[in-house]
Amino acid sequence: MESQANEQILSTIIALLYVFLGIVLSLVIPVLRKLATPPPSGGKDVRPPSWFERLWPIAKPYVLLGLLSLALSVVTLAISQSQHVEMHYWYQAFLLGYFFDSTIQKFKP
Repeated sequence: MESQANEQILSTIIALLYVFLGIVLSLVIPVLRKLATPPPSGGKDVRPPSWFERLWPIAKPYVLLGLLSLALSVVTLAISQSQHVEMHYWYQAFLLGYFFDSTIQKFKP
């Protein structure tokens, strides 16, 4: 049987940062997936779009969602702590943020 006495619980601030990082990653992955598809070619005389011209229309809605991510990470951490969930490892907080946010994104109108 493993001893839990030597394991430290993540501080609230550190856990919040990892939850936030998980939420940010759940927003970045769809942007990268859409950027991985090649842009449509407009013919020989048409200049291909710059990386920013391609990135911004794809990323704009996710950036706006990202502004709400910090508030969402506070709510997520508050929910977990209200259930007395102790986080001993960084990946517990990270996955909590990632899965909570990716679930919320599925219910967008």
